[in-house]
Amino acid sequence: MQSNLAKAIAELARDHFDNQKLITELGGIEPLIALVEHALTELPKEEAAGALWTLSSTNFANQDAIAAAQGIESLVRLVGKSTDRGQKQAAGALASLALNHSENQTRVAKLLVENLRESSAILNTREKAARALSRFAKANTTNQDALQRLAPSNS
Repeated sequence: MQSNLAKAIAELARDHFDNQKLITELGGIEPLIALVEHALTELPKEEAAGALWTLSSTNFANQDAIAAAQGIESLVRLVGKSTDRGQKQAAGALASLALNHSENQTRVAKLLVENLRESSAILNTREKAARALSRFAKANTTNQDALQRLAPSNS
C-alpha cells in the first residue's frame, strides 16, 4: 500500500507545478523521506525516491524543502544499499535536487564522494556507490563542476 501511495504522489506531481506545490503544502515530503529511510521492503523505498524526484523536478522551493528535511542524506544512503531500480530512482532524485541549485549540487556531490570513501571493501557496496556518483555526474555538467570543486588541488 505504501508503495502505491508513493507512486500515486509521483504521478500527480509529474510535470505539474501546482500539484507539486500542493503536495508539499499538505506535508507530503516528510512521509516520503520516512519511507526512503524506514520502509521494510525495497519497493516503497524505490517509489518514494521516485516521488521525491518528481516533486523536485524544476521546482526550486521543493528542492529546498526536501533538502531541509534531510532528503538528500536519505537518498544518498539509499543509493548505497538498494536494488538497481532503487539506485536509479535515488540517483534521479539527487540529480533533480541538484539541478540549477548550486547549494544542493555541492551537498549532493560531497555526500556521494563520502559515501564512496566510506563504503565497505565489499565490492558490491563500492560498486553501488561508484555507480551513484557516475549517474550524478552524467545528469548535468554543473554536477561535474561540483564534483571537480571537491577534488584536492594539485598545487
